[in-house]
Amino acid sequence: MSGLLRYKEVAERLSISENQVYVLKATGKLPFVKIGRSTRFDEQDIADFIRRRKRRIE
Repeated sequence: MSGLLRYKEVAERLSISENQVYVLKATGKLPFVKIGRSTRFDEQDIADFIRRRKRRIE
């Protein structure tokens, strides 16, 4: 099983601000897990998010 990340960790991996992570979550672009009142992000979902946005120049 993949690890679960907090907002700060996701922001660091994506090289964006924590506020932008909140926006991606709120717009449904970034899957998340609710555990009680806490929000976490699955490492595999973050890797998939990055993979979907890769662009190749041919």
